[in-house]
Amino acid sequence: MDPIQTPNSPKTEAAAALIRGALGMVPIAGSFMAELGNLYLNPLEKRRKEWMDRVCEALEEIKLKLGVLPEELQENEEFISFLYQATSIALRNHRREKLRALKQAVISAAGPGDMDEESAFQFLRYVDELGVLHLKVLSCINTNEEKFAGLEKLEDVLIQAEGLIVEIIDRTQFRAIMRDLESRTLIRMVDIDDLPRASAH
Repeated sequence: MDPIQTPNSPKTEAAAALIRGALGMVPIAGSFMAELGNLYLNPLEKRRKEWMDRVCEALEEIKLKLGVLPEELQENEEFISFLYQATSIALRNHRREKLRALKQAVISAAGPGDMDEESAFQFLRYVDELGVLHLKVLSCINTNEEKFAGLEKLEDVLIQAEGLIVEIIDRTQFRAIMRDLESRTLIRMVDIDDLPRASAH
């Protein structure tokens, strides 16, 4: 068994210590889990365990990349509040893309970053509100910024995104996604020409 998934491993204990309070802050989930104990066949318990595993991985990355220990994070009120909020969102989601985004947000919250506390919590809200395709498109644009930099038409942005994501995206849906991301100031489309209107049939 992977040591990260061993219930009594130090990594799991550290993660459990950090998110125990977060689970208690979800009233329905907290009481429900208390009644069922550690039944791993329970869907909610599976979500809790999967999220704990991701928090374990995040703690390991934080330790290796930032040199911050779990014991230090336990004393960081801002980080604890952020982790509680991320945990609440994680328990309401089953999509791996959202869990990955939440894990990365937890890692970012542990170290010095460009976002202030308000912006960091706002990002969590966006992860909760936005669809998986929104997150895929946003991640694609952020990680391939140079490939999108010279594009002037939304049609070209769509073609580029489809090629990188390897997924066909409905044109109307893509326009809505881009506007959603722009309205949240996650991207800028100032100089991008809109998609041409579909001809009437």
